[in-house]
Amino acid sequence: VLMIASILTSGMYAQKVYIPQKDHVDTSTSRPKAPSSQFITMYCYPSDDLITFSFSESIGYIDVTIINETTGETYISEVTHENPLMNVTLTYDCPYLVNCITDTGSIFETEIIL
Repeated sequence: VLMIASILTSGMYAQKVYIPQKDHVDTSTSRPKAPSSQFITMYCYPSDDLITFSFSESIGYIDVTIINETTGETYISEVTHENPLMNVTLTYDCPYLVNCITDTGSIFETEIIL
């Protein structure tokens, strides 16, 4: 489920995206697991070529990969609480895959179209 909200912060237009934890397989049971309630929040500022991230204090850092699914252009960066910024040129109306892997190996992933 993709959740995007448009907001205005500090005079800049931003899109707020919730990146859910990717389903993980539990081989100890055949029962389906409920979707995770953990998210990484991404704020996109396309007109400023900037993305910021907000995540739990229990996560030390995240390795972020953003892929333009039309062109294959790929952006890779490590973000921390001290430096939660990524400089990325995003194109409107293009699909992007956003993949985040935490320092503990948890995977958060979503697809977005701005």
